[in-house]
Amino acid sequence: MKLAWSQEAEEAVTKVPFFVRKRVRKRVEEEALRTGAREVRLEHVKEWKKRYLHHMEEEVKWYQVETCFGPSG
Repeated sequence: MKLAWSQEAEEAVTKVPFFVRKRVRKRVEEEALRTGAREVRLEHVKEWKKRYLHHMEEEVKWYQVETCFGPSG
């Protein structure tokens, strides 16, 4: 379900780097739907941001290098 966005929420998301903006919009909409809202408001953006910063390790995928062959590849 696609939700309408308030002006303040739209402006807040434009500050997110472009390469993760689509994912952030989706997660913020999920936050709004979870609360039963019909419009994404700034409170939803702030709540998701707080939750993300608290549980960042669940969102960010890390890679571990096991072997390095040096500059010659």
